[in-house]
Amino acid sequence: MAWGELEPKDTYTLDNYRFGDGNFFSPNKYIVETGESQTETDHKRILDDTDDIATVTLGDGWRLPTYTEIGELAEKCQWKWDETKKGYTVTGPNGNSIFIPATGYYNEDTLYSGDTEGYYWSNELDLYQTDYARTLRFTPRIVHHQNFYETPRDMGLAVCAVSPRP
Repeated sequence: MAWGELEPKDTYTLDNYRFGDGNFFSPNKYIVETGESQTETDHKRILDDTDDIATVTLGDGWRLPTYTEIGELAEKCQWKWDETKKGYTVTGPNGNSIFIPATGYYNEDTLYSGDTEGYYWSNELDLYQTDYARTLRFTPRIVHHQNFYETPRDMGLAVCAVSPRP
């Protein structure tokens, strides 16, 4: 799924990205002041509910995680790689666990690192570049959250929905 899109595609390119016209420097929504953009800024860094695949698919209360939540997951939980399942069992401080598979990413029509790396979207743009969004990324040896130059908005990454805490 490309960032902010509501349907999976066969090919992930700038030319078919929902919020673009084939040029990284001229998106048509979610444009922050970076000095690179060739279009007027709208100062939106967080996905609107109408552009959040989790909200649209699962309903009110569901959304993609914030960058802060991804950071908490990466830093406050125990991560155990499962070589058979190709992913991590992530256990929180409260003892609850989830499994997060290595899903790789799509660039154009090719899946890269399908069972060796995981890439998951947050609901936030990168702080410095309008054409990139923040992600969680992991490999069997490294778990981190940060801005990655490898994750432009038009690439196909996995999504994981979260709901508000009770």
